[in-house]
Amino acid sequence: MLYLSIMFFQVQRECYEKYGPLFRLWIGPFAFVFLAGHEQVQPVLSSSVHIEKSYEYRCLKSWLATGLLTSGGKKWHSRRKLLTGAFHTSLLESYIDSLSRGAEELVSKINGHLSKNNPVDWSEDINVVPIIKLVALDAICETIMGFNMKALEGGKNSEYVEAIHKATAILQFRFISPWLRSDIVFNTSSYGKEYNKNVAVIQKFTQKVIKERKEEMKASEENKSPKSGKARKSFLDLLLDLSENGNMLSDEDIREEVDTFMFAGHDTTSAAISFALFALGNHPEVQEKIVNEAEEMLAGMDPEKLTVAQLGKFEYLDCVVKECLRVYPSVPIVARELQSPLTICGHTFPAQTCLLISTFLLHRDPAFFPNPDMFDPDRFKNSENRNRNPFAYTPFSAGSRNCIGKNTSFI
Repeated sequence: MLYLSIMFFQVQRECYEKYGPLFRLWIGPFAFVFLAGHEQVQPVLSSSVHIEKSYEYRCLKSWLATGLLTSGGKKWHSRRKLLTGAFHTSLLESYIDSLSRGAEELVSKINGHLSKNNPVDWSEDINVVPIIKLVALDAICETIMGFNMKALEGGKNSEYVEAIHKATAILQFRFISPWLRSDIVFNTSSYGKEYNKNVAVIQKFTQKVIKERKEEMKASEENKSPKSGKARKSFLDLLLDLSENGNMLSDEDIREEVDTFMFAGHDTTSAAISFALFALGNHPEVQEKIVNEAEEMLAGMDPEKLTVAQLGKFEYLDCVVKECLRVYPSVPIVARELQSPLTICGHTFPAQTCLLISTFLLHRDPAFFPNPDMFDPDRFKNSENRNRNPFAYTPFSAGSRNCIGKNTSFI
């Protein structure tokens, strides 16, 4: 699968260099139109009409049903409006503890690997990706569902953790395997059977968590406890509050949103952290600047009491994060299916055309990012950054269907 993924991006670059920022690519019997420049991307991302996800996202519906990621039309508009209000500053503040704890656990785990040898063997290779995936899952689970999964410790919820990882891996393979595009073929294959088995485990677990949390909230209300609910509300708590306030959210609606945010959150977060550590390992001078800034900013301050506003003042760290997301976007492809004809740079595409917005290529436009393959955080601190076209840098997509959890991701 790794080989196919690498080839996919290599072919993109070759087509981009040969044909420019708009080209058609056949993957098996299926044609896709790639958009890789801000002029090509803007008509799609700025549109309030062309917001429907492509067929590829429909592969997710057996797992996520029609949550925010996979829904369209009126349901998406109403659900987006409802959930946007949930991501306010006070909610982000409440997430800092969970995310900080995850960072500490990651450092501790890596230090544990290093210190098992005395003296430390700095030549030893450590595959940190599996560790990062577990840490990300713990942190996301705590913010979304309200409790620590203890995935890193191999706790009692290991079946759910394993199911998440297996289902995600099979999905990624299906996306790059045109012979598995058909639901009939996929569901009768060994991949489909394994995928459906793991999805059943995931959904059963989520339903159990929702049921237990509803019972806890009901008991707290009946007992009029002064500690009614939790001091720190999870995303699930907010959904349950919305359902109680006349917003017509059923348990299945809540389940699909919890599963959606768990799926989208843990995978993109672990990818971003993994690539960030890779970049920092290759650029010790950037590491040094980050450490110097942190020491200066945290002087005389309790690191455990950091606020979102204070984190926003770490200017160089912000540049590093943005550059990591430019070079290594967590979501390298965004797919849309046209609902009506659309003209892009003189080319008119009919309805049902599948457009693939290549964030991977978009972020390598030398007109906006000189020496695009060079890792250079300083490019985000100059005046060119402020004047850059907003559709030239889209790590969280753009327009009305951008990532609702953008601010949480930056934390």
